[in-house]
Amino acid sequence: MASQNLPKVKRIGSNTEGVLSDILSKKSPNGSEYELSNEIYENDKGIDYKKIGIPTNYTINYKKK
Repeated sequence: MASQNLPKVKRIGSNTEGVLSDILSKKSPNGSEYELSNEIYENDKGIDYKKIGIPTNYTINYKKK
């Protein structure tokens, strides 16, 4: 995300997976455990890339498997 502010940097490949936040692990009173994404990461224009991922300047379509 920080590279978006650098004019000479070009991102090549495919979008990131949109997973930026650390995980907050908790335990409920009945003993079950759960995890939450508890942070919001936005670029300088206020765009949140959760789920959509950080885009590239040049996309390379390669096999994902």
